[in-house]
Amino acid sequence: MTLVTTAQRSGTDAIAAAWAAARGVPTVNFRLNRSLGNRAGFDRNKMLVRLAPVEAIICEGSGLQVNLAERCRDAGVPVTIMRDRDFASLAQAAG
Repeated sequence: MTLVTTAQRSGTDAIAAAWAAARGVPTVNFRLNRSLGNRAGFDRNKMLVRLAPVEAIICEGSGLQVNLAERCRDAGVPVTIMRDRDFASLAQAAG
């Protein structure tokens, strides 16, 4: 298994990267190509889907996450979407 993230320094990407590091799971970070301007995130999503992932876990966010989920579904990749309320219920159950 290899974890692929959108390389955010905080939030879900940071948590996932820490999880992977603790378990020796290789990580690939897809950073934005800022020279592409407003389409940088959409271009990154296209490249992520070209990797042919076996599953996508997408956390609530902006239209970029919606775009990634749609691209994954179109490519036949199983998608799990985590919303803020899902995390709140997990936190309550844990403690």
